[in-house]
Amino acid sequence: MSMGDKDQVNHGTILVRLEDGDYLVDSSILLNRAVKIRPNETVIDDHPLMPLEYETVNGAMRLWFQFAMMPAGSLLPCRLLTTGIDIQTFREAYEASRGFGPFNEQLFASRNFPGLSETLYGRRQVRRRNDGATETKEHGGDSLATEPTATTRLFPTFVSRWGDSGALDASLEDRPPPEGSPVSELPPSRRI
Repeated sequence: MSMGDKDQVNHGTILVRLEDGDYLVDSSILLNRAVKIRPNETVIDDHPLMPLEYETVNGAMRLWFQFAMMPAGSLLPCRLLTTGIDIQTFREAYEASRGFGPFNEQLFASRNFPGLSETLYGRRQVRRRNDGATETKEHGGDSLATEPTATTRLFPTFVSRWGDSGALDASLEDRPPPEGSPVSELPPSRRI
């Protein structure tokens, strides 16, 4: 999959094939549900917490979803470029991803609860609710050191090792939050 629809594979996802078709079950997009894929159709799923849209563009499926740290209502595009890769290709791509990527430079922890999404990205925290309410706050070193345990329920030992590795300090560095879609085209629901 190409996150940001950049014409290069930079993300892995899972499609589950059942008798009635394929379902998207992505552990990073965190949709909190399996989404049935209907090939060659434009689908707009306006789930209040985790909206998703998809369409077929030049023979490949383009997805639009609410990335946790983007402004409410902004949808990030990604494109499914390949399917059905073998385990060796998967392992090689997974190992290659260890050296680069936006999640390697600072904290990114997100967890969905019924009617609520909690995300930490760098020193920023975003809480989204099903009713559309969004709360955002920034943390300093002391609160950021404890927030992953409180917010996403990560084990304290993991968080302690994370801090000892220097990642806490890196997460406090000033980085702007992600902006809207890098693709100039609007998602299907916003085209007139």
